[in-house]
Amino acid sequence: MNNELFFHGGKILTMEPDAKPVESVLVHGGAIEAVGDKIDVERKITGKCEKIDLKGRVLMPAMIDTHTHFYNVVRMKFDVDLDSARSLDEVEAILKSWREAHDPLPEWIGGSGWDRNIYPSLEGFDRGMLDRLFPDTPVTLKSKDLHSLWCNTLALRAAGIERGTPDPPGGRIERDASGEPNGFLSEKAWKLIEQVRPDYDHDTMLEAADETIREMWKLGLSGVNFMDSQKAGQFFRSCVERGYKFRFFWHFPYAITDEMIEKGIRSYTGDEWFKICGQKLFFDGSIGSQTAKMYRSYPGGGRGVYIVEPDELDELVAKAAKHGIASSIHAIGDEAVHRVIQALLKAKRSFDSGLFHRIEHLQCIERSDIPLLKESGVYCAMQPVHIKMDAGTTDHYWGEAAKNAYLFRTLLDNGIPIGFGSDAPVESINPFECVYAALQRKFRNDPKNPSWYPEERITVKEALRAFTIDAARGSCSEKALGSIKPGKRADLIVLDDFSKKPDEFWLDARSRMTVIDGGIVHCDID
Repeated sequence: MNNELFFHGGKILTMEPDAKPVESVLVHGGAIEAVGDKIDVERKITGKCEKIDLKGRVLMPAMIDTHTHFYNVVRMKFDVDLDSARSLDEVEAILKSWREAHDPLPEWIGGSGWDRNIYPSLEGFDRGMLDRLFPDTPVTLKSKDLHSLWCNTLALRAAGIERGTPDPPGGRIERDASGEPNGFLSEKAWKLIEQVRPDYDHDTMLEAADETIREMWKLGLSGVNFMDSQKAGQFFRSCVERGYKFRFFWHFPYAITDEMIEKGIRSYTGDEWFKICGQKLFFDGSIGSQTAKMYRSYPGGGRGVYIVEPDELDELVAKAAKHGIASSIHAIGDEAVHRVIQALLKAKRSFDSGLFHRIEHLQCIERSDIPLLKESGVYCAMQPVHIKMDAGTTDHYWGEAAKNAYLFRTLLDNGIPIGFGSDAPVESINPFECVYAALQRKFRNDPKNPSWYPEERITVKEALRAFTIDAARGSCSEKALGSIKPGKRADLIVLDDFSKKPDEFWLDARSRMTVIDGGIVHCDID
């Protein structure tokens, strides 16, 4: 059992509604034992106790990321990271450097981060570049938004993709002028590759997960919601069984919903170390790939795509709800968001079972849909950190509709429940960068840039709530996590006092101490 911890001498943000100021917190047996005046709480110490003087720092609940692809975050320990590249020349330089640093090369090379929306020229951006650099090894590199895959010839060949291969449902094999696959697979087409790409062995992944989780502690994170495969779910369950101090909330792919129903799995099965939340569905695409489903056309034509048809969405949501399984639905474009709200309202009216459905991203919504969204009671898992790049592309792709993007202020003012996350590895998993993005809404999180639709900025307290108590609500965990209250699990972080600091504080913020379930797992305090 953990020793007692007694925190005092600083500012304490409990994240409880209408909370009165408190001076100290006592942790006992992994839970919050008492909160209140220093003298009163100190009297409740019963055994060996470590007294921690905050010295003016801030104690608050640890943070939870409401939307990640955490298995990919772990895999990035081995993969190529192209996120910093701003041109194809830089892409090629990173790939050459990675090749030189890895001898021998792995059996299959993976990676992510390329973004054709920001490269000045796309000449030579095809499978040929990868063939030259890696002629003897399959290579598959995901786009920054994870909606497209860039492959070399060996990877396409391994997946059986050739000139006559038809586009799979919900996906596209891009082709050159002669009809040959050019190396790019979009939406569901990249699953053809995932079926044949070998994974890293279990023990290697465990080591990478241990290292990744330690990095998460330094960022003040105690857990993540992850939108990953059945294999990923099994892997993170094994991490918990091995005693890794991190909390996992799984939104499983709808492809295995029938299997879950047959096993009698319901939403919220598990505990606060590993919990099954519901089925994850992709309904539309993304801004960067111009596949987010919109009412208005994109500059080059088209209004985006549905990954599943609207009638099929209704059926998938209803079937899951009938068996006690909630839905977490990816919807980015305004038309897609409208259709998802309709589907979830139908499910609510037909199966009023208290299921906690979610919309993932909700990057654009018509103002007229906000009353319907509120009526639905749907939770919105949003990622302000996407504004870093979207502030530079959304106006171009969405035009007038951009004014309806990332409506944090509007949603909060209308009582819509929201929680924040990163969508990592699409964007940085650092929650402090996300806080800054919600506060300032600046392109590339650069303080020198103007705020993008500044009327939608929110306060520090609101942003922190979206990463703590409101994030806990996203996995129906608010009774155990997300605030400092007697009886809740003691997941806590210590930050430098930011009360009188400019918002730029958050760009370099780090947790000075992280406590998970009453145990200190990270400490950077003298």
